[in-house]
Amino acid sequence: MTLSQNKRKRFKKSYWIEELYNVGGIFIGYHFDDSDQLCFNQVSVEFSGLTPWTQFINTFNPSDHKVDFKYTKKESLVAKTNFGKISVIDSFKTSGNYQKFSFRNSASLEIELNSNRSLEELDNNYIQPLRHFLTLATTKPNKLNKVLFCLTVQNRKSRVKYITQKIEQYKYDITSAEMLFTLDDIKNEFSLIMQRWFNLYQDIESVLNLYFAVTNNSNLYLENKFLMLAQAIEVYHRKTKGNYQLPKEDHEKRLKLIINSSPEEYQAWLKEKLNFSHEPSLQERLKELVDLHWLVMKSIVTDKEQFIRDIKNTRNYNIHFNQSLERKALTGEKLFRLCQKLEFLLQACFLSELGCTPEKCEQLISRHGKYQYLQSILYH
Repeated sequence: MTLSQNKRKRFKKSYWIEELYNVGGIFIGYHFDDSDQLCFNQVSVEFSGLTPWTQFINTFNPSDHKVDFKYTKKESLVAKTNFGKISVIDSFKTSGNYQKFSFRNSASLEIELNSNRSLEELDNNYIQPLRHFLTLATTKPNKLNKVLFCLTVQNRKSRVKYITQKIEQYKYDITSAEMLFTLDDIKNEFSLIMQRWFNLYQDIESVLNLYFAVTNNSNLYLENKFLMLAQAIEVYHRKTKGNYQLPKEDHEKRLKLIINSSPEEYQAWLKEKLNFSHEPSLQERLKELVDLHWLVMKSIVTDKEQFIRDIKNTRNYNIHFNQSLERKALTGEKLFRLCQKLEFLLQACFLSELGCTPEKCEQLISRHGKYQYLQSILYH
């Protein structure tokens, strides 16, 4: 807790103090004497899109004179990583009587680490990456609905509920047609994909932050959404692909030759302008990525070169406001569709980093309803 305000009021020669606190979080079920005790190696979390993503479905068969309800608890699916285990747990709750019966099926993710971590480490390094993984999988923002920490007291394990402003009971209906992939799509390689995701999160966190800033915020201005997606594409290429067209030594040799042959008063200016000239341009970066994921893009892009030019011209106009590019920059519905195509290109990039082949990327993405709609308006 952090002290936000301290007021002193006088009443009949005596004073009383009113203190107001901003509460970062509350633990329910156990009292901690010191903040140093707030270290855990096991936490269970529920996200708004987790249960639909797991597709833990049970049968409910009403008839004229009776209702048959059958529930079979699914076995836990465990991913083993170099930092511990991640388990998908199926659970349920019932309530009511012979007149009214209520059943709630839910799924949770249990993180069991090799060693204790602080609250901040758990949130930043494990809970948030898992939330973003589900956002990628479901293509919808995922909210944190519940957090339980596992605590061992006198050789007995108990769960301590954690309440914070980040937690909200948020639900939405989502079908598999709106998802990029489900748990069933990756269950055979669950351990490998989880490990790759956490590795990817460390390697290109800035790219993922840009992508999720777009997918988690439906109120972004269209131009801002496009610029963030274009930046994500450029940074992704910079971090994962060849960032130099010439080896550093060859570039420095060429640069020295050009600068020495120019008038002395222009040499400093010329060196600054040419310093990064050995890096690929945005157009070259886009071409390499589109070529790599052409199986995905060919069904929603009729002209590859025009698609790349549209991204380049629209990006350059919105960054530099060059009047000569104003008529070439896309706006309105065309810009909206361009953003959708960029999202699918980024999704293909992320799936490939998780180990999907181009054929697997195309298979998963082509099932998405928005992708199919783009296909339909492109060819009809």
